[in-house]
Amino acid sequence: MEKFYQTMLSNIRKHPLLQKIIMGFTRYIPIITFNSDLENTARLCFIGQNAVKSGQTAAGLMGEITNGQGQIIIISGHEENPSLQQRADGFNREISISYPQINNLGIRYAYDDDWVAEKITDEILDKYPNLKGIYITGSGVLGVCKSLQKANKIKDIKIIANDFINDNIQLLSNGTINFLIGQDAYTQGYQSIMLLFHKLFDNKNPDSKFAYTDIVIKNRFNI
Repeated sequence: MEKFYQTMLSNIRKHPLLQKIIMGFTRYIPIITFNSDLENTARLCFIGQNAVKSGQTAAGLMGEITNGQGQIIIISGHEENPSLQQRADGFNREISISYPQINNLGIRYAYDDDWVAEKITDEILDKYPNLKGIYITGSGVLGVCKSLQKANKIKDIKIIANDFINDNIQLLSNGTINFLIGQDAYTQGYQSIMLLFHKLFDNKNPDSKFAYTDIVIKNRFNI
């Protein structure tokens, strides 16, 4: 479902006609976006994580657990996904400012596919045997971790990923992942419904165009 959702968003952003159709809907139907925003539409409000700050948070964690040194890399999903791109932008910015001794190798795209993520990580490990950290902005966590397990690199490479889904929690619990960053999915769903309720029954608009949820950090001791 997540892959379908991201593909749909990507297609909407690529086609101005689809955006125009959605703009037409908003004249008659109140729309709230959550988790991933649709820019340039007349939606009432976006509810979700501040993706830039999430990336900055990941950078701070990465800097501390690598002692601010060594090679790191980002593995992301789709280049067209603005939330993932904003996470990467925030991460890159904070690394460059606060941890200048870290060698940031840039970003590779796995298109939310674990098989692709695994193969990309295999290539990265071959090319950069002294890699110290990987930041995973979205899906592909299982593939990355499978590659590290094959290479016996779990203890050598620090992993920071996103979202408290079952597979990620298991990998966090067994020490494969060092930190998970969550985006309060419950609040995203609940608040979306409540804001629409107040709009439909009270004709009350949201107080802001953006309602950011908490950025939650988990490790294996507080999961």
